[in-house]
Amino acid sequence: MKVSIISDTHFGYKWGEERGEDTFENAKEAFEESLDSDIILLPGDIFDKKIPKQEVLDRAFDVVATAMEGERTVESDKDLGMLGDGIPVVAIHGTHERRPSSYTNPIELMAESGHLYHLHNDQVVFEKNGQKVAVHGMSGVPEKYAPRVLKKFSPEPVEDAFNILLLHQSIEGFVYTPEDEDYLTLEDLPEGFDLIVNGHIHWYNTEKFDEGDDKPLVLPGSTVTTQMRKIEAEKDKGFLELDTENKELDFVPLDSPRDVHYVELEVEGEEWSKVKELAKEKLEDITVPGEKPLVNLKITGETEGRINPRELKQLFRGDMFLNINSSVKTPSREGGTDLDSIDAVEEGKEILEEKVGTDVEVNQEDFFSLLEKGSASEALEMLKEVDTSD
Repeated sequence: MKVSIISDTHFGYKWGEERGEDTFENAKEAFEESLDSDIILLPGDIFDKKIPKQEVLDRAFDVVATAMEGERTVESDKDLGMLGDGIPVVAIHGTHERRPSSYTNPIELMAESGHLYHLHNDQVVFEKNGQKVAVHGMSGVPEKYAPRVLKKFSPEPVEDAFNILLLHQSIEGFVYTPEDEDYLTLEDLPEGFDLIVNGHIHWYNTEKFDEGDDKPLVLPGSTVTTQMRKIEAEKDKGFLELDTENKELDFVPLDSPRDVHYVELEVEGEEWSKVKELAKEKLEDITVPGEKPLVNLKITGETEGRINPRELKQLFRGDMFLNINSSVKTPSREGGTDLDSIDAVEEGKEILEEKVGTDVEVNQEDFFSLLEKGSASEALEMLKEVDTSD
């Protein structure tokens, strides 16, 4: 059988902003490219919010309904409850959609509307021409509970079938995981599966499957860039395509996603005016008329005086979506302290994203300026104002 794996579409990310269409356009391309598949799997974070806006739901329904344009070529051992005779879509919910059990999450809503089959601590078996594919799924749970929930779920491979396990968690060794907290490890993953698919991590990795590992964990990555990390500038956005008969797995890059650039600038004591000119030269090299790429500029080293990221952002506002990270040493002000690790905000943002299940937007310049002035309470208020609502 041919199986498409499309992960972390994050429908609704940047909704109402200039990039608000990206999630839908990218995912639509992935679904259209999957119309020759027998099954489509979605390993979580289909939505960016636990309670998406109605307009976002409407657009998401339209994208996922693309699968109904395909042909139903398989039979299943369970009633999928899907409308029409299109390609079966099987999904787990991720950390962004997770809600208390007494509440309906958006993936359950899509299942109720007949757009997909929601899988959580369960399995469904598909059959075509005598060949079987068993899909097992554990939807996203709080990280500290993941090892226990997976152990309790204890999925068992189905005999004489190609067995796929869907997960949506942080896994030690692939993302930052604090040592004093429980997270899934490779050792926690069950044996006997032909493919273990983990969403949540936004860059693809198929090395363990390619190398024939006894725990063939793969990362499909996301179809949209939400964090502009260096690794996301190095790897394309796309989806995985699996041939279960020949046991072949391919990554299919998409054309729709915006280009991502990670630009590094090291300075050695220059004034801001010089730093700005050096940055402009680097940024102008990647400016393409008619396109607005995602650019993450990282400034390291030592400068004289304060840098002004806002000024650079204004200069390139019409050419790119520019994010600026600073990790520079600057002369201390009277009554203040040196900011030797401004880049710590990025690690802090990543930790907050893991904890609250959403992207965190913090004005780095203002945040650290408040800390430098000793106004820790005001800086804390900035964090309290971060929108983590559902």
